[in-house]
Amino acid sequence: MSVTAYAEARGEGVEGMALVVESLLQRKQMTGQDACSIANRYYDGFKLMKRRPSPAKTDTENWIRASAVTALTVNGAINLGSCSGATHFYRKLPGRRAPYWAKPEHRVCKLGNHIAYRYVMRPAVQGQVAG
Repeated sequence: MSVTAYAEARGEGVEGMALVVESLLQRKQMTGQDACSIANRYYDGFKLMKRRPSPAKTDTENWIRASAVTALTVNGAINLGSCSGATHFYRKLPGRRAPYWAKPEHRVCKLGNHIAYRYVMRPAVQGQVAG
């Protein structure tokens, strides 16, 4: 989860990183999957991240921050207020369209460039992942 927090939100500070970790933990709770499986799904669509460069070699300060934020979020020491319970997020960038699942009625907050959403996951059909 630290790698995902680093890769997705290293420029967003503690709150942005915590939002990423919180959403992974919420999906873990809702789907019953382990957190590592959910975090690894982040890489599926990103060719650059498939190589998984060592964050420690690229930006030590933010890697240490991502590791600490992950530990604190997992242990409940970081409270995201209105963003607590977010299950999904995306990073808003100029010229980038919102994902199909980013419905206004599910939006819970915005932290930096990240917009967070909360969903009630539908039950999984046998052989499929809920989501």
